[in-house]
Amino acid sequence: MVNTKTTNPIYARIFYLQPQIAHAIEQLITKGSLLRKAFPQRLGSVRNLAFRLLEAFRNTPLTKALLNEFAHSRFQIRFCPNNTS
Repeated sequence: MVNTKTTNPIYARIFYLQPQIAHAIEQLITKGSLLRKAFPQRLGSVRNLAFRLLEAFRNTPLTKALLNEFAHSRFQIRFCPNNTS
């Protein structure tokens, strides 16, 4: 991330929160239970995960109905305590 050297406190707060949000999402993806259920043989690396997500977005059309269904669905992400990786 580039050092912006901004004097605006709102921009400084945004640049401060972005890496924290990215790290929280990364922790949910790598240590969460949703991907373990979907891929029991494991993905291998984060690069493989990124490639699979890219292919899924390229090949799956997102309709408004599908997007609404996903936005209104409920799910939980649980951390797996016995994760050795």
